[in-house]
Amino acid sequence: MQSAAPELSFDSPASGLLPLTVIRTNTTTHATCPWVQKEVERFLAADDVMTPEFLKNIYLDGPVTYEQGLADCLNGALNTTGVLSCNASPETVKITAKQEITSGPYVLYVANGEGSLGQVYRVYRDYNHAFMTSVLPTSDSFTSAPVNTESDATQGIAVPSRVYTLDSAEAFAGLRVGMKDIIDLKGLKTSMGNRAWWDLYEAANATAPAIQKLLDLGADIVGKTVTAQFANNDRPTADWVDYHDAFNPRGDGYQDPGASSAGSGAAVASYDWLDVTIGTDTGGSVRIPSAYNGVYGIRPSFDSLSVEGVLPEGPFFDAVGYHARDPHLFQRFGKQWMGDKHASYASFPKTLYVPDDLFPVANTAAQAVYTEFLDKLSGFLGASVDTRNISALWQLDETRPSNDIFDYLHLVGFDLEWKYQWDTTIQPFFERYAAEHEGRKPFLNPTPEVRLFHYMDAKPERFEEARKRQLEFKTFFEDEVLTADNESCSSGIWVTPSNAGRVGYINNYPIAAPVVNETALTFGQWYYSVFSGAPEVVLPIGQVPYNSTISNVTEYSPVTVDLIARPGCDYVLLDLIAALADEGILKTVKTGRTAF
Repeated sequence: MQSAAPELSFDSPASGLLPLTVIRTNTTTHATCPWVQKEVERFLAADDVMTPEFLKNIYLDGPVTYEQGLADCLNGALNTTGVLSCNASPETVKITAKQEITSGPYVLYVANGEGSLGQVYRVYRDYNHAFMTSVLPTSDSFTSAPVNTESDATQGIAVPSRVYTLDSAEAFAGLRVGMKDIIDLKGLKTSMGNRAWWDLYEAANATAPAIQKLLDLGADIVGKTVTAQFANNDRPTADWVDYHDAFNPRGDGYQDPGASSAGSGAAVASYDWLDVTIGTDTGGSVRIPSAYNGVYGIRPSFDSLSVEGVLPEGPFFDAVGYHARDPHLFQRFGKQWMGDKHASYASFPKTLYVPDDLFPVANTAAQAVYTEFLDKLSGFLGASVDTRNISALWQLDETRPSNDIFDYLHLVGFDLEWKYQWDTTIQPFFERYAAEHEGRKPFLNPTPEVRLFHYMDAKPERFEEARKRQLEFKTFFEDEVLTADNESCSSGIWVTPSNAGRVGYINNYPIAAPVVNETALTFGQWYYSVFSGAPEVVLPIGQVPYNSTISNVTEYSPVTVDLIARPGCDYVLLDLIAALADEGILKTVKTGRTAF
C-alpha cells in the first residue's frame, strides 16, 4: 500500500479538496460508460471504505482511450462531475502523474495547477477496547493515529480501502491485521501493558521479523492490541491496573476474554472490518483467548516464526500465533506466513486421542456438541479413537523418574519462564527506571509482580532441572504419543476441550490477591504442546446457553475444541481445518454476541 502522497499536475481551474476515484488499468482499454460502471461496482462490492461520494470525480489512469459522450454518461449514471485522465481528450481533463497510482478512493488537493492525492481511511469505533492504538504507515515506518469517533474514551481504528490492493498479486493484499502490543513495529512504542515501560523506552527502530514478513506479503497492520502486562495472565478486572482489559463480545459482553493476547482474541471476534490478529503464546495466550472469544487460533510448532522483536518470557516456549474467524483464511494465512517451514504429508492421521481424563466435560450441553463434532471428525478421517490419557501413556514406562506426570512436571513451566523474564527484561527495566526516577521502582500489576518477585532469586539449578524435565516430556511425546509417520506426518491427533461453554464474569472480585502456590499442580492440557513444541489449533464448533446475571436473559457461550499434532506437522492441522470447512463440519464464525 502506498504511504506517500502521489503528486499531480493538470489542466483545470479547480482548487481545494476534491473526492476522487482512481481507476487504473495496465492494459490498453477503450473506456466506455459500462466499463467504468463495472469497475466501480467491483470496487464498491469489495470495500467498506469507498462510498459513492468519491465518484464525484473519476481519474482514468493507464493506456486508455475514451468513447464519445463518456463524461455525460458518467454524470447521469454515477453523478460524476469531473472525468480526469492521463491522456488529452475532449471527454476528460488531462492529469500528469509523477508516480504510478493504484485504483481506489482518494482525496485530491488542488492548488495552482498542482495537486496531491491522499489515501482514504475509514475510522471504526473500537467499542470493545481491544486496541491500544490505531496505526498508519509512513514512507518506511509507522505512526500512531489517535482518533476518537465519539465523546467517550473509546478510540477509533483507521482502516485503508481494500481497493488499493484489489488487483495486487501479493498473498495478503488487502488483509487487515491487528498485532499484540508486546511485538515491535518500527516507529511505535511497545507498551508491554505497562505505563512506566511505555514512558521510559523509545519507539522501536525496527519491525519484528515475523511482522515484517506479513508486510512483505501485503498485509495492512491497522493497530496494536491490548495485552496483559509483560504477557502474564492478569485476572480481569482486578489485576488489570495500568490498562483495562478488552471486552469479550460473546454472550453478555462481560465474560473473561482470556489470557495475555486478550485484545487480539476479542478484536477479531468483535469486528467484521478486521481479518486476522497476531498474538503470542508461552503458556496458552493465543489458545485461551481463541477459546473464550470463540474464534480459530493456533500456537504453531516451536520456532515456526521468529520471536525476535517480541517480549521474551520463556526461551523454550515463546511462540507467535494468530486468530481468525474464517477457516479457509486461517489455513491460507498460516501456510503462507510459515512458508516451507513444515513437513509435507500424503494423508491425514487415522488415530484420534480423546483422553478419558478430559472427556466427558461436566457441561452436558457442551458435551453433546463435542460428541457430535468428534463423531463427524472420526468419520471424516476414518479414524479409530483411543481414550487413553497422558498420565496412562506416561505410566507405561516403569523406569521413569516419577510415575505421576502431573507432579513431576507441575512447576516446569513456571521455572522456565519467570526467572528468565526477570533476568532478561524486568531487572534491566527496574535499573533504568530507578536511574531516571531518583531510585523509584516502577509499578507492576499484581500478577506479574508476585510471579516475578517470587522467582527473581531462583537458583540456576532450578532452571536446569526444569529444562531437563521438559525435554523428557518432549522425548516422551514424540516417541510414545504422537510419533512420526511417513504418510500422515503425525501418527495421530490429540483432542482436548478448550472452552466447554465457560462462564467467567469480569465483574467478580477475586477471593484473594494472586500468589505463587508451589504445591498446586500447574501442569495441564495447555502445556502438552508447549513442553513438546507441538502445534495446537483451537476450533469453534458450537455454543451453549447460560443464564446471564449481567443481562438477565439467556446468552450463549462458545464451545471450542483443540487439536494437537506432532511437532512440525502444522500443515496437517491447517489443511484438516480447511477440509472440514469444505465438508460443512467447520464454519466461519460471526462477530458479536454469538459465534453461530
